[in-house]
Amino acid sequence: MAAAASVGLQGVSKTYPGTSRPAADAVTLSIEPGSFFSILGPSGCGKTTLLRIIAGFEYPDTGRVHIAESDVTALSPRNRDIAMVFQDYALYPHMSAEQNITFNLRNQRVSRDEIGRRLAETATLLDIGEILKKKPAQLSGGERQRVALGRAMIRRPKVFLMDEPLSNLDLKLREAMRMELAKLHQKLGTTMVYVTHDQTEAMTLSTELAVLRDGIIQQTGKPDAVYARPANLFVARFIGSPSMNIFRMTREDGALRQSGGASGRLPLPPHAPVRDGEECLVGVRAHDMTVQGTSGDGLRVGVLRTEHLGRSNIVDCRPVEGPDYLHEQQVIQIETDAAVVYEPGAVIALSAPAEAIRVFGEDGSLLEP
Repeated sequence: MAAAASVGLQGVSKTYPGTSRPAADAVTLSIEPGSFFSILGPSGCGKTTLLRIIAGFEYPDTGRVHIAESDVTALSPRNRDIAMVFQDYALYPHMSAEQNITFNLRNQRVSRDEIGRRLAETATLLDIGEILKKKPAQLSGGERQRVALGRAMIRRPKVFLMDEPLSNLDLKLREAMRMELAKLHQKLGTTMVYVTHDQTEAMTLSTELAVLRDGIIQQTGKPDAVYARPANLFVARFIGSPSMNIFRMTREDGALRQSGGASGRLPLPPHAPVRDGEECLVGVRAHDMTVQGTSGDGLRVGVLRTEHLGRSNIVDCRPVEGPDYLHEQQVIQIETDAAVVYEPGAVIALSAPAEAIRVFGEDGSLLEP
């Protein structure tokens, strides 16, 4: 394999004709050599556009693209030393798996011995030796995905680009292929740039990720750091399942109280930059919510329903007193042990440890101490 390369975007913007909003808006990213970097966001946020700009299939209106510290902005895809795995795999249906994998090398007139050596190495890494003579129609979804990976790997590129390669697989196969991709990255050590709308894929595969919304980078960082300290409300609600609960609260007497004067309260995080009497938005993960029973000074809520997930339950609740203090959400979700069951209509009080509470300003940004 070629040495892993860094990838950089500097102020990259792209607006398609007939649209008013940029698909990429002054995006700057720095991707370290050998990293597994995911670009994560909802459909239509510009993820694939960024990947195609890195690949050279699209050219930015403004900004520069660097691979291995060389400016490749004006270079064609074939001159960038990258390989791309597409969402639909893009295999030639009339060719065998072997012919699909070796197609580019044969076009480049690489020697037959070298092609054979690389093919054997790639087939061993991907465990596809037994399917090389089969055509795509004879292969399962997972096998087609491996063949598409093999076609990219055999070129020995500096950078792998992957555009939602698991989205066409069923849930069980997606989980298995996630593990295979992680092992493959460890073996190859090549830079991988991975586009997905699936936060589970991004969280489990990435060494670092970027969250994208409407063509604008919201936050970059290691997955656990982004999960623990989301930069704004969008990241807080997008990362994590269930989504983070967001409450509208007011600082009073050294605590966070339900806005509107109701009795419910949460502890104030240490050094929270909120003045007494000031309203703010408060975020708490479902697994950090604790139940105080039917009494206590926590947030009093009524149980709507329980989703049984095997090892745990997700309980949906609604406020039962005072004005509605939920922020752009329908329910409060808490995660409980599977053995804990609350009947619909039961009233319970919720709290959370102070260190698990995140405070956001009216503009949606995280308020740092």
